[in-house]
Amino acid sequence: MQCGELIRALEMMKTHVQRVSPDTKLTEATDLMDLYQVSALPVVSETGTLIGILTERDIVAALFTAESALSAESFSVWRDVGQTLVQDAMTAPALYVMEDSDVRAAVLLLLERGLKRIPVVNANTVVIGVLNRVDALQALFEGQL
Repeated sequence: MQCGELIRALEMMKTHVQRVSPDTKLTEATDLMDLYQVSALPVVSETGTLIGILTERDIVAALFTAESALSAESFSVWRDVGQTLVQDAMTAPALYVMEDSDVRAAVLLLLERGLKRIPVVNANTVVIGVLNRVDALQALFEGQL
């Protein structure tokens, strides 16, 4: 690919994407984040349609919703937050890019919003991949963008 040539999000996205359902518990979602070393998970319906995103920031916000005062007792309150459902902590609606979007527009969105990754969806808003900031930066530095 040459610099200036149209690159679609589909061509740069990662296709191995961990997803969670809205009824997943935060403890399970956190385990997936740790296992796959990601800081966000798309939240999808039974048909794979994107309905939100769960980020580390959302989980921390759930902790502080449960206990705003920081003390040694906070930890026992926070442990219970792990039983909270993803639907009660996620960000919805989630930002996303279409599979045929110009990847440069997606990169601008990542950088403008300070995002590390963004879901890539098809015409039915089914999650088919994820575009991450590191891959975008590599492409930029290699002259592909």
